[in-house]
Amino acid sequence: MGDIVMKNKKFAFVTMLLFASMAFLVILGKTISIKAASEEPKVIIPSTEEAYAVAPKGVKLKDYVVAPEYYKNTSTDNDKAFKSSNVFYLAGDDGNKYANQSDIIQLLHETTTPTTQIGSVWGNIKDSDGARTYNYFDLNKDQELSAWIYNGDSGATTDVDDGFAFVLQTDPNGTQAISRSKGAPVGGETLGVWGGGTVDNIALPSKMMSTDPIRNSMAIEFDKILNINMSSKNDYMDYNAYNGDTTFVGRQVKENHISWGYPGDEDIYLTTTSGGKYYYYMKHRSPVKNGAYMSGYDGVDTPVGSKADPKLAWRHIQIKYKASTSKLTYSFNDKFIDGTPKVSQALNSATLDVDKTKFTNNRAYWGFTAATGSPNSLGKDFAIVMEKMPAVADVNPSVLLTDETKETTSEDGKVAATDGDDLRFDYTLKYNGGISPSGDITTTIALPEHVDYDGDAAGNIGKIIYTAADGSPVETVINKSQIKNVTVTIPGKSFDSPPTYKEAPGIEVTVPSLEDIGDIGKVEIYGKAHAPESTTPQTTTVAAAHANFESESYTGTIMSPEFTISNEKLQITNTNDLNQSLKVNETAHFKGTMSYALGSTFDASGLKAKVQVYDEDGKSINADLLGDIPTTSGSKTGTFDIPYELGDLEGGKTYTFKVTLIDSAKRQSNTLVYTVKVADIKKLKLTKSGADPTIVERSKEVNLKALLNYDDNSTVDSTVITTYLQVDDETPISGKLATATTGTNLTANFDIKSNSLSLGTHTVKVYATDGKRTSNVLEYDFKVVEHGLILTPDKETIDVRNNDPVNLGWNVKASDEIAGTTVSSTNYQKATLKIKNEGDTDFHDFYFIANDDSDPTENVNGKIAVDSNGDFDFDVYPINYSKVVPSNNNKSYLDQLKEGRNEIKFQVSNGDLTSEEKTVVINVPKLTPSITSPRKIVYLRGTGSMISIPMQFEYKEDSEYTTKAGQVPILITADNGKTASFVADQPTINEGPPLTFNAKGTIAFLGLNTKEGPYTVHISVADPYGRQGQAYDLTISFVTKILELEVNDYTFEDISFRDKKNDYINRQGHWRIAVDSLGAKWDLKAKSSGLFNERDSSYYQPLVFLNKDGQEEALTNDPIVAQRTKAVTIQDQVEDITEDWDDDDGILLKNNMPNLSGRYSGEIQWTLTEAP
Repeated sequence: MGDIVMKNKKFAFVTMLLFASMAFLVILGKTISIKAASEEPKVIIPSTEEAYAVAPKGVKLKDYVVAPEYYKNTSTDNDKAFKSSNVFYLAGDDGNKYANQSDIIQLLHETTTPTTQIGSVWGNIKDSDGARTYNYFDLNKDQELSAWIYNGDSGATTDVDDGFAFVLQTDPNGTQAISRSKGAPVGGETLGVWGGGTVDNIALPSKMMSTDPIRNSMAIEFDKILNINMSSKNDYMDYNAYNGDTTFVGRQVKENHISWGYPGDEDIYLTTTSGGKYYYYMKHRSPVKNGAYMSGYDGVDTPVGSKADPKLAWRHIQIKYKASTSKLTYSFNDKFIDGTPKVSQALNSATLDVDKTKFTNNRAYWGFTAATGSPNSLGKDFAIVMEKMPAVADVNPSVLLTDETKETTSEDGKVAATDGDDLRFDYTLKYNGGISPSGDITTTIALPEHVDYDGDAAGNIGKIIYTAADGSPVETVINKSQIKNVTVTIPGKSFDSPPTYKEAPGIEVTVPSLEDIGDIGKVEIYGKAHAPESTTPQTTTVAAAHANFESESYTGTIMSPEFTISNEKLQITNTNDLNQSLKVNETAHFKGTMSYALGSTFDASGLKAKVQVYDEDGKSINADLLGDIPTTSGSKTGTFDIPYELGDLEGGKTYTFKVTLIDSAKRQSNTLVYTVKVADIKKLKLTKSGADPTIVERSKEVNLKALLNYDDNSTVDSTVITTYLQVDDETPISGKLATATTGTNLTANFDIKSNSLSLGTHTVKVYATDGKRTSNVLEYDFKVVEHGLILTPDKETIDVRNNDPVNLGWNVKASDEIAGTTVSSTNYQKATLKIKNEGDTDFHDFYFIANDDSDPTENVNGKIAVDSNGDFDFDVYPINYSKVVPSNNNKSYLDQLKEGRNEIKFQVSNGDLTSEEKTVVINVPKLTPSITSPRKIVYLRGTGSMISIPMQFEYKEDSEYTTKAGQVPILITADNGKTASFVADQPTINEGPPLTFNAKGTIAFLGLNTKEGPYTVHISVADPYGRQGQAYDLTISFVTKILELEVNDYTFEDISFRDKKNDYINRQGHWRIAVDSLGAKWDLKAKSSGLFNERDSSYYQPLVFLNKDGQEEALTNDPIVAQRTKAVTIQDQVEDITEDWDDDDGILLKNNMPNLSGRYSGEIQWTLTEAP
């Protein structure tokens, strides 16, 4: 099965034969009689082509609707069982044989003999991929649908199709839903929606199946033929014998009737039998409308011999559904194609209660079905132009008339304007949603009569208001030069009188596309009411004028409100002086006479007096004051005296009073303008309180104080006081007193917000008013600067080279902009101090100790003492400083610096002035600490005594980076997890770099067993920045006695020609001869035969030991070269015996001449023995 897009008809060839006084026109077998000239003339009926050429404006159909090309036989599953009569005629389509400017879907076609035709069109619920639902009728929301119907060229009941129906349905067949008999599609009296029909129009031999109608549906039928004939053919559906149920009508159905119901309800179908055949008829649900104008030119009284207006063949249908009440209202034949309403007699309308339980869900198909084929029917062209579809572009038009002079609107009832009143017409389009934007809307407005559209000085008579894509409002003016003639429809005097047309002024503008829910496009038209000229009072009724809206996805019409214009005018004349001089405590009077220009009499309702008051600048200072003016019924004239007390006005000023009278019909008189000069009886005074500011920083608020009083010392009421502050030549800013109070002296504060003043010198003026009088003006002159202080760091970038606290030096002084101002050096304090470490996103505040005060409470105030030059400094500490340096362990708040980039921002203040926030960057290198020892193993006799371990500390990446021993505490950790802290033995410290010292402490807390071991302990260190390196492993072994010797290969200095015989030749470099002992005294002997020439061993040099006393002993005698006479008792001690040797003692080489040049070598035998 497929859906019809568009299909062309073939052109017919015509043959004409002429006979004496009769002529026949033969068109493919259809013969139409053409009367001779002597016969009575008839109305000339336009062709379908002519009707389509003037088709009403409609929306583009696109893929919004579906019309089946074939209908399926649901019993045989034949997808092409019956070919529909659906054809699309799309505007502008190349294959379209008609000149229609709107998209048309034709469901039936004209034939000369009865034939069965069925057509239907449905809102497209599924897109081409079946992926989304869209153009459905939502029973849970308010919905509106409208269309134009063309139903052939004839209204005779014997020359028409059967009719059509508007249908809502959730039938399982979807767009294939149609009337069927035993599965086969049927037309005729079913109209394509009801049950009870047969394929061949033959009466049924048995009861029909319940699946014949469109199921789960509601239908409004527009039935042209009264089917009440019981015969061999099926023509009985409209027989309606009364059955006692008031829901349905009995014996009331006539030709051209509109009825409704639920086609799927089996109990509405009744049967009767005759001759063994079943005949079916249907109960018609109330209300039923008979005699409706449906076909051709029904209801149009076209003069004989004239051609009917093809526009009148189009009938309008509108469906409105209210979800909250489930009520559906249809209107048929309600307006002409330009939107002008038809007379009420032509309208068929009813409101129906919708039973939503008849549907399987709330998203129903909407559409139209049409059929022909009953015995008395013929095929007729039946076509539809869609004006509005419920889910495409839901746009609601409205129009409001406002009499701006009388301040009344058409929402309050019919506007009764007076000649000269200012009028405004608001045409509003609101987008409520849909699957498509509206597209640009061409708006054609017929301008209501009896209104002058002269516009303002530029000729502008209105504007278009809409919202741009970025959400900003846009206004485009409409000029009177855009006025042009538009065609206006004038309905006939009776329902069957054809309308007439005339050209009238109008405008055509474009409202940009509405796309988002709630979008509004608006056209405003301004004019003045202009009553027809007359010497007597009269009221003119201004008829409603139509407005058309047309876009690709939306068409609509609306009529402006009907209103009246009275030509009678109320006029007033003053009888006292228009210029008056009075005091504040006096009363002004505005007196005059009143009458109507055309002689109308007053009634007893009286008049309203409107008084408007303006100050010397033309500003309205009071709401319109309304008072009552009595009138005498039947009188043509009257007088008025309007008093106005001046006590609320400010003395010493001149005021303008505008007086207008308004009658009960809201007609306004001309306006009398009075000028009143008001003298004051007391003065309002303002006096400065406090010193004037001279220098102000832009970031700070300026507060100016003044005292407010009256010169007669009367009480000042703060609630009536308004203050004004003017900066330079800017517009004064008004304010109120902070506290509601009364008194003879009140304080007025005038505040200027921070950053609101530009840099430079400013003049500020302040004054006050009590609503009647204005005070004197106080003036202040001061200079606005960015910052009054200059803060300079000694260094903007600091590269850290040790682990000491980092000292930041600063200088503060007054800026050049406040030269000559004394800046206090005793009131400096921290304004802001914050730091951001590497890896942080944000800064955080921190503190410092000022004035060498260790009290942390000083941190909050951040007081600063500077020297005579404005210099000061403070320290910032490494992040772990208080943890590793015991003297700082209560000052962790000072620890802020981390490895990497540290950015510090600092700002100072002296209470009134501040500096710019300055930045110092402190770069801390990322280093790895290294802790080592020359000892691999330490021997101990126990655990309880203090021991000492030689250590070396340095940084691998930077050998020049220094630290102090007190900044790198030693931690020794045993494998059992227990720890011991060691400290540097002060006499042994060499700060290097590298740093060397003996780490001193006890291992008593390590839990080591002296009878076991050896043990490996781990020596680690963390510096003030929290940097840690690899631990150094040291072996601890418990022994009672140890005696070990460490010796190496050694060399002597070369013997030169300068050396004499028996001279001593010194040792080359440092000889390390180490004795490691514990629990033993010892002697160390050295024995050697000397050094021998490696080429000739007969040459040699003797070795000797020279003691401190200069006594020489040859090594051949195996002398004692070192000894310990007292044993080491706690920790083994490694002693380098050469540490006591100088260049002229110890083991030396003795020059034994003559020498043979060359290299000499030999051996020394070392003997280490325990001494008694």
